Formats: sequence, C-alpha cells, structure tokens
Amino acid sequence: MQSCRRALPLRSRALAAGVTLAVCLLALVAVAGGTSDPPAPRAPLYSRVAATAVARELLAAMPLPPGARRRAGPPAVLAARLGRPANSEDHAKVVDRHEYWIATERPFGMLAFLARHGPARRVVSSGYGGVRGRTTEWSETLEAPVADPLAGLREVFVAIVRAAGRGRYAVRVDAVVAWHRRRPARSLVPATARRLTVQTRLAPARRGQVPRTRSLTSSSPATVRAVARAVDSLSLAEPAGPPPSCPAMGIGSGARAPRITLTFRGGRSARILAQVRTSGAFVCARTGEAVAWITVEGGPEVALTDHLDTVIEVRGSSLIERLEDALGHRLPLT
Repeated sequence: MQSCRRALPLRSRALAAGVTLAVCLLALVAVAGGTSDPPAPRAPLYSRVAATAVARELLAAMPLPPGARRRAGPPAVLAARLGRPANSEDHAKVVDRHEYWIATERPFGMLAFLARHGPARRVVSSGYGGVRGRTTEWSETLEAPVADPLAGLREVFVAIVRAAGRGRYAVRVDAVVAWHRRRPARSLVPATARRLTVQTRLAPARRGQVPRTRSLTSSSPATVRAVARAVDSLSLAEPAGPPPSCPAMGIGSGARAPRITLTFRGGRSARILAQVRTSGAFVCARTGEAVAWITVEGGPEVALTDHLDTVIEVRGSSLIERLEDALGHRLPLT
C-alpha cells in the first residue's frame, strides 16, 4: 500500500504502470461532526517507558467500528500488506503498539467513524490503492493534538485490506508515540550572563567575494535574558526520517541560512560563558535536524533544533525569528 509522508500537498499520482492509484490529502481539521478534542498534553515524554504507557492508552481508546472484532493477528495471506507506511518515521525515538481487527463496515465509513470518535481526530493523510481498477487497500493517518513537541507526537495509522469473504476487511491499527532526550542542564545559558554579542556572517553572493560580517552588542539585562530564553527553549537535535522533497514540501529554493554566532559573557572583558553558532545549513532539512550548536563554559558542544516535529517552516518558531523577537528588531541578515 502506498502512503503519503506528513505535510505533502494535495495530489494524486499513478503508480506501478498505472495499475495502482494512491490518493493523498492533507487535512487541517478533524472530520466534521466530532466532539471537541480533549486538552492537548504538555508534559514532556523523556523515556521509552513513559511513551509506551501513552501508546497503550491511545490504542485502548480506539473505538471498534460497528461489526468489528479484535483478533490476535492478521490473516496470514494479508500480513505483508498490513502495517505502518515505510516513510512514517518522523522522529528518532518512537514507540509503536498495534492490534488487528476483522471488520464488515465499508472502509471509508470505518475511517470516518474512527476520526469522529477516536482519540486522534486530525486527519493528516489518506490513501487507497488497488489493481486493475479494483480498490483493495485503504489507509489513513490520524494525529492527536499536543501542546508541546516534547509531549510526544501521537499518531494513529490505520491500514485496511479487503479480506476473503464478501464485505470483510482486515484492519491493523498502530498507535505511535514519540519521546525525546531531556536537554542537559550543562547546555543552558548560565544565569550569570550579562553581555551578548551577535555576529552575522553572510556567504558571498559570487565566487571570489569576501564574506560579509556584521555584529551588535547588548548589555541590556532584558535583552540578554530574552535571547538566553530563546536559546534555552530549543530542543535537542534528533534527526529522523529521510530527507524531504523540498519542491514538493513548498519550503523554498533551498537557500542557505546565514551563519550567526551568539556569545554570552558576564561582562565586557569577562570570559565566555556560552557560545551558540547556527548551522548555516539549507532551510529544507529532516525533522529534528540540528540548526545550532551551543558550548557552555568550554564544555562539549550540544546540537539543538527548532523543528523537532515538522520539516515545514512554522512562522515564529525558527531560531532566527526567536532571536529577532528577543532583540526587538530584525537582524542584519542581508
């Protein structure tokens, strides 16, 4: 069964010499008619044990469609066709708990029922496929809301395959929950920081030109604290999944981001307490890719990211935007 990676634009395509059709769509809201979502979890998940408990709860909360019953495993002849999509690994650390059903409800009705009554109601992607003009497989990815990426991405993958017998379908439901490493205290900007220098280095527009460098310094306690909070709010970088298709994702032309170095000191002539350098990498990157590294008081570098749960730029969430908000003006990036 073909599937769509999260956040692909609405499209359809022919596959395998035109005998299989997969249709993928992005939905920004849950299926109409459902009740309101429960409060989005905010507590971070920092261990496999904690994520496993959440995955089990998520799976247990999935309602059985009318006429469906659970079974210990899939029909042997259909086992290879049931399961999570191969391109669904958006996080470095996930827990997967799954179960199988035999159902008689029509697939689209079944998927609508699960989106309306299940714990994960935001439809992320849908697809179907078959051979010789006959649809035999259906799939859907549903997402439960979280208030913070560290609370763990919580998704439900539903795969449906036509089974032997008229009006019978084999179903596999996967509850997938992400968990992340706790950011070590040694990676946070020391509270004794009193002076900040921001240096921006722009790559030359043409070969042979000298890179341009601009800098600014601030001793404003409010500014230094605000920039430190912006840095400390970043998550540990944990790259996952294959590289995205930049044109399809609509992320832009792939231009390199400017290199920025933040230097925190206790005073004008004091030693360096912490230094942050941005990657200067292409904007289009994998989920959890490092955007910056921080070194605190000469310790080891720690990789940080501002896109832990998405490969799409979300307005206001990038490190540069956080820095500009903290500084109160735009950085000299051009």
